[in-house]
Amino acid sequence: MTNDAMGESSTSQKKPSNASKPRKRFVGSKSATPSKPGLASVVANQIPPEILQDTQLNSAIKQLPSNYSFEIHKTIHHIRKNNSKMVALQMPEGLQMFACTITDIIERADN
Repeated sequence: MTNDAMGESSTSQKKPSNASKPRKRFVGSKSATPSKPGLASVVANQIPPEILQDTQLNSAIKQLPSNYSFEIHKTIHHIRKNNSKMVALQMPEGLQMFACTITDIIERADN
């Protein structure tokens, strides 16, 4: 069926296009006050230098492949900070071959 057959003509009224005039977006309140400048960014859980510069720990970490980031320093920092007695490690199946090495490193560093 054509438009003429349905009682509509091709010259019927068409809606004006809004393509030339986009709608305004609401970006915030007009009465909002500007925010105060914040403090300089501070890393909340910065790893202490005694963990980062531990020569035994760093030499043990060198046994692991360098193309992965196991975040051993960060893990040890969290263990010490939280005074953890038991830790569970979760890793993808492809990295489980390094689980025993990582466990030994963490156990030695925590003692």
